[in-house]
This record gives sequence, C-alpha cells and structure tokens, in this order.
Amino acid sequence: MELLLIRHARPARATRHELGDPGLTDEGRRQAGRLAEFLAAPGTPRVDALYSSPMRRAGETAAALAAATGLPLHVDDDLAEFDTGASHYVPSEERTDDPRTRWDELRAGRWDGEEIDLDAFRRRVVTCLEQVVDRHASEVVGVVCHFGVINAYVADVLGLPSPFFFEPHYTSVTRVMADRSGRRTLRSANETAHLLSTWPRPQEETMTTTPTAAPPAPSTRLHVTHALRVLGLATPQSVSRLTGLPVEDVADALTAAERDTLVQARTGRLTGWALTPEGRRWHARALAEELERSGRRAEVEHAYEAFVALNQPFKQICTSWQLKDGAAEPNDHSDAAYDQSVLDRLEPVHRAALELTRRLADALPRFGWYPSAFSDARDRLRGGDRRALSAPLSESYHDLWMALHQDLLSTLGRERSAKDGH
Repeated sequence: MELLLIRHARPARATRHELGDPGLTDEGRRQAGRLAEFLAAPGTPRVDALYSSPMRRAGETAAALAAATGLPLHVDDDLAEFDTGASHYVPSEERTDDPRTRWDELRAGRWDGEEIDLDAFRRRVVTCLEQVVDRHASEVVGVVCHFGVINAYVADVLGLPSPFFFEPHYTSVTRVMADRSGRRTLRSANETAHLLSTWPRPQEETMTTTPTAAPPAPSTRLHVTHALRVLGLATPQSVSRLTGLPVEDVADALTAAERDTLVQARTGRLTGWALTPEGRRWHARALAEELERSGRRAEVEHAYEAFVALNQPFKQICTSWQLKDGAAEPNDHSDAAYDQSVLDRLEPVHRAALELTRRLADALPRFGWYPSAFSDARDRLRGGDRRALSAPLSESYHDLWMALHQDLLSTLGRERSAKDGH
C-alpha cells in the first residue's frame, strides 16, 4: 500500500480564543484547493481512504480533499501535532526567532519554552500510522497531518535518531510504500508540483460562434520560457518536470511561443527548445513584472546572498569528487573512505540549500520543485550513483545547482559576475 503524508495548508496566527489551533488563511484555502484538484484529477492514482489530524488547520485542508474525492474523512487524535493543546500558535514564516536555534531546541525536545517527550510523540505517530497501514492493505491512503507527524514517521522509516530532519512545505505530499513483509520505503518527499501546475487559464468561450484557438495563458508562457532560461536547452518533458505543467500544455505553449518568435527548436547532437534573443527580452520583462507584483524582492535578494556564500564550498566539493585532494589524477572512486569524506562535506551544504529553497518557495511558489529535486539527487548519490553529484546533463546535483543559480540571477535581473564565482 501507499501512504500519502500531506502537510496541512498555510494556517493563520492563532488568536487568544483559538488555543493554538487556528484555521487556514485565504492562501491556505487556495493551496488546499490545488491539492484537492491534483489528487482528484483524472489519470491520478485514486486515493482509497482519507485520514486527518483533529487540529483545525489539518481538518480544513482535509475537508477540501474529501469534497473533491467523495471520500469519508476519518479523524484520528493520534495524528495531532506535538504542540496540540498549546496556548498560542505562530506560523513558521511569521516567527522572528532564529530558525537554526529553533531547530536545535526542537531536536532537544523543547518548543516555545515547553518540554516535548520526543520518544512518546514518535511512538504515538508510528503506532497510529502503522495501524492505518494494517487497515488498508493494497490501497492508497491520504493522511493530512503536520510537520512533526510527517518527520516522526519518515525518520522511523529511514532509521534516523532524530524525529525532526526536514521541513515539509504546506500541502506537500510525502509518499511511503508499505508491503506486507513489514518493509517501509520512502518513495518521495515534499512534492509540491500541484502548487505550480494550477496556473490561470484562458476564460471559457461564451460566444455562440465557433471559438478560435486561444493562446496559452500569460503565466503559462512565463513559466515555460523561464524553464528554458534556467535550463538553456530543454525538451518538453524536462520543462514539465521543472514547472509541474502537463507535457501537453508545455508543448502547446512552446508551439505558440515559436509562432511569436520567442523560442526555437534545435536539432543535432543535442536537441530541444531554447529562447531566441527576442524571447530572452520578453522573459526578462515578464519576470521583472512578476517579482514586482509579488512584493518579495527582499526575500529573493537574501536567498541570492545565501546562495553565493554556499557556491564556493559546493564547487570545492565537486572538484574533490572529480580529483583527489592534493593530487592531479582523477578520483577513480576506489577509496571508499575518501569518497565518504566528500559526501560528508556535502551534507551541511545540502541542508542549507533545502532551507534556502524552501524559503524561496514561500516567496515565489515556482521555486518549490528544488527541495525535492536536490534531495532526489543527494539520495541517488548516497545510493551509489556516482554521476549524481557532478555529471553534466544528467539531473545531477551540479545541474540543479547551476539551474538554481541561473534562476536567482534571472529573477533578480542580474548577470553572472566574479562575485558569483564565475
């Protein structure tokens, strides 16, 4: 069977009358709607059962899913967050305390001055979800819950000592496969494609005359051309993976953009689509307008500075992976201890990259694909795929790093410079 561990949508700050259990914001309700549309869409594997935490932010998210799928909603008290019963609640994006200190406190069993019995919390969560697994053999089950609940169960699946190790995005989907032998496998973490794929579409034709083919919505064109700017040369499939748009929509947008001389198809040893000079100018203007409308330039500027600080350490890690430190000969990967030391150096950079891109996704949702993409490359690398760190044109960690670099530069309207290390 398959467990879909779903974090609730964006909540409000709790008032003094809500006892730390607020409902969703308007943005949260939009996120819940996109999630429901995604999981109920034709062609998506059917969800067979639906569970929710008793807390309002989870219940309101799950209610949208129940309405879209027609499934009854099972509420289980053991899916409640570790802070259930707290006197107040402040969403993480509104907090002003240092996030690293907050993580350290949480891992030590403290939250907002209160003690948490981490072992008891983990046992409660794992027991509850294992009972769900037992009740639904060979089915797909959606579980709408919380940051801590998802962390506790996935940490148990991975055998991690701490129940807190990553931050699921609002309405993200984390998939765990469970078989009858007792084996549990993490299939994916922090999927957020549904937040990227529901873009405004052209209004439906209401005239009685035969409608002509409508051009793709402007935001669809922006995201497709932006993918080409970031990737340089890309197939519709790779653009789809980056944007979350269906391949068919990408193909239609490329055809329309080609008519307007914004993109061109290239053939030869490397095939795909690329921006024309006119396409680059159009894309730059559209991206600047998007950033202006969002009002989040300061957050993107901060993320860019954080990226620049990580760039040189990451490049050194890639060099060490390709060449033995202090030696001119290539690394043939025969020295397992040496390779492990390089991978250990990647870990703090990886954690920082996840934090950086999650904050970016809060500011501009189109950055939401990076955390799961980086984690996938890192997991492939840890699983023995040596190409997953720095091999070009292979969705390696380095490919993703370069894409993020270009994404930040394009979003801010900048060119590469010596400051970037290039």
